Amino acid sequence: MTPRRLLLAAVCLIVGVTGAGATWAAFSSTTENTGNSLATSAATPAHARIATGTYTGNNTDNRDFAVAFQPHVVIIKGTNTQTGSVRTFTMSGDAAKPMAGATALTANIIQSLTTTGFQVGTNARVNATGVRYDWVAFESSQGAMQMGNYIGNGAARSFTGVGFSPEYVMVLPEGTGRAVSRASGQGTSFQFDADTGNAARVTSLDADGFSVGTSADVNTSGQNYHWIAWNRRGGLSEMTTYNGTGSAGLTAYTGFQPAYAITRRNDTTTASEAHQRIDSQAAGDSYPFAATGALTNSITAFNSLEVVFGTNAVANTNGATHSLVAFKSRPYPGGGGSSCATPGTQTVNANADGWVDQASPGSNAGGDSVLKVTSKTGNANTRAFVRFTLPATPAGCSVAFAKLRLYNKSPIAGRTLEAASVNAAWVEGTINWTNQPAVAATSQTGVPPAAAGFMEWSVTNEVRGHYTTNNGFRISDTVESQGSTEQQFDSKESGANLPQLQVTFQ
Repeated sequence: MTPRRLLLAAVCLIVGVTGAGATWAAFSSTTENTGNSLATSAATPAHARIATGTYTGNNTDNRDFAVAFQPHVVIIKGTNTQTGSVRTFTMSGDAAKPMAGATALTANIIQSLTTTGFQVGTNARVNATGVRYDWVAFESSQGAMQMGNYIGNGAARSFTGVGFSPEYVMVLPEGTGRAVSRASGQGTSFQFDADTGNAARVTSLDADGFSVGTSADVNTSGQNYHWIAWNRRGGLSEMTTYNGTGSAGLTAYTGFQPAYAITRRNDTTTASEAHQRIDSQAAGDSYPFAATGALTNSITAFNSLEVVFGTNAVANTNGATHSLVAFKSRPYPGGGGSSCATPGTQTVNANADGWVDQASPGSNAGGDSVLKVTSKTGNANTRAFVRFTLPATPAGCSVAFAKLRLYNKSPIAGRTLEAASVNAAWVEGTINWTNQPAVAATSQTGVPPAAAGFMEWSVTNEVRGHYTTNNGFRISDTVESQGSTEQQFDSKESGANLPQLQVTFQ
């Protein structure tokens, strides 16, 4: 059957991809594509809607659940010791993928995705009597979320045509290969249960797609693989990293109140597993994807602009970097009910920066490629100054959150650095220790990352004030004239990892 006839018969807009043995199911009238290029979804809705919910199992077959839109991906996990399961629109017949373990697509789990919701069977993964289950449903959208499938050929390869540069990709084998994922900020890809990663799975996230290696989890010759790709959309979805502290109450900024989130430790030495929270869950609970019940001390809550973590090492290992993907609930077109015309996060780079040296009070370092912050005895402290041209406020919007980000090339454990608003104007080419302006009495503090990387300060109130008078920030050690602890940040002259200000409008 040709793609055109299939379009007419199934009204599913399924696209066949020929050439190198790849096939891709999408929602488009495109008729053919070749090689490793994937047809994009030109006809999908513009909303990329997400909904969540919960139900109690009753072991009744062909049980239907309503969603406010036609879902293209559904994930379900219960409080019993069964694996989480996922079904995509590209999976045919009565088949869904267990997300942990070496298990092929299985019948009687998520039996189908319908125009009004989804249907489950009697498998204990989704419908054991008396068990609580929570679910999340996604609607794909051009530029926000796409899905498809391809036939493995055993050779490392790249796929293009997704329509955006993915920030998060899942690959779901039809066979006994393990479900795997890769997020931006991760150096490799991981399975959803305990794993130290595998460099031959999803090998990179690319400008218009992704690449896979030779692992059986992603590329056994002749086997069918389903994939889902998500794009970061400020104010609606977030893919980021955070540093664990091991302490209860750690938060990671998202810029919105999430409905669904996945976290995993980026550890290639000690096996770790992915963890998820669905906002329909009981207070404090979250789920692994593996065959264990809910946890109470991992992802503990969703606040208005952040995810909150407990002390469980799966989500909060002291000194470790963790990846976080989070999604805002928007079950209806537009969603949210806000008068903000274009909510989301805008990122701007510094337009002026420099550092000043107490030991050389008349010198200027405005053109240096680094910004130095030092606490040192003997009147030898240094401080950094940075200023940004603020993004225009969209119609009907206000600043909901702001974050200052500087790339710390030489982090020092045990120090705390403060960011304070500068009270008067300064010039990059002339600022020095002697003429440096004073700063506000209040400041925001940040802790250096465990390894070289972006250091962050939450500066929402400061940025709101900068829309009236903007003289930027001063960065200094909270305890100066102590020992010798110089930390260096990339400046705007460095050519990479430029100072950033992220402003979220809602």
